[in-house]
Amino acid sequence: MKQIDWYYHRNSCNSCTKAQEFLEQNNLTPVETVNCKKEPIDAGELKERLKKVDRVLVTRGKKILELDPKADAEEILSTAIGRSGNLRAPSMRQGSLLLVGYNDEIYTRLQ
Repeated sequence: MKQIDWYYHRNSCNSCTKAQEFLEQNNLTPVETVNCKKEPIDAGELKERLKKVDRVLVTRGKKILELDPKADAEEILSTAIGRSGNLRAPSMRQGSLLLVGYNDEIYTRLQ
């Protein structure tokens, strides 16, 4: 996996723990780490962040959606924003890819 530019997580989250373990096992240190409890990202800020990426992968369980941020912005917002009204954790940006959620297959494929 190439460098992780940005990693958004929550301390008390099973998926975040799995993502953190993956990063540690693969000696990946994100350039920027954000705790979602201290710095939540709402729909408005996510819209701004979508301008910086060309591809978005949203995972939920075994389901994986690959979306274009320019064409599918509303679908991204509806799947990437959780019940709290903020971006779901874990999320990370690697270059022009935004990955929301944790899925073993996707993380392994990105190495």
